[in-house]
Amino acid sequence: METSYYAQYHTSAEAESIFAQVFGGRLTFCGFEPVAPRKWVQETGRGFKYFFYVNTGNSGFSYLPWGAISLDFVPRRIAGKVKIRPGPKNAAVHYSFKRNPGPDWSIDKNRENFREKVEKIAGESVTEITAWFQRFNSLLDVVAALDQEKAASSPAGFYCYPMMTMAYAFALARVQRVEDARAEFEQTIESMYWDSDLHSELRDLLEAEIQRSIGQ
Repeated sequence: METSYYAQYHTSAEAESIFAQVFGGRLTFCGFEPVAPRKWVQETGRGFKYFFYVNTGNSGFSYLPWGAISLDFVPRRIAGKVKIRPGPKNAAVHYSFKRNPGPDWSIDKNRENFREKVEKIAGESVTEITAWFQRFNSLLDVVAALDQEKAASSPAGFYCYPMMTMAYAFALARVQRVEDARAEFEQTIESMYWDSDLHSELRDLLEAEIQRSIGQ
């Protein structure tokens, strides 16, 4: 009987089981907890979380480890409504890991040497990404990184990431840069991502965040 073309590849369940063992073992040692398949979170207690995830690509035939800062107090759009979900299982990509060119971290599902490849890439990526996380010891560090991101980007490039720019507005509010927060908010809600019928509720949430930060 002819061997199926797909037999040379791991199933998604098989790949995720190996990721849980290899990435999970390293990340648990570093203080992360698993929150979903291919997702791990570390709570900082400073209004944000470290979020390590293994993303899918190439129509599900490859994976890429990555990291992000997830802010606890930023509203998001869920099923057409505005929600604030600070729990670990709801971690979101608000500010993404930046990486200079280096070794390829793409992991395809080919069974040949799969475990060895995962071990190698997990060793490199967990080390590099967790070191990047350590740059963020306070919310001011996150705001400073977003300030630099904006300064280094064109307006079209910066504002094409509506979740990041909404996070920027709310983070600015929390660190009491009130006028900057309002200006960034008005800029980001121009994105088609934020439906116009959500603007009023989002604006109210921003103003509530400003009032909380001023009252501290």
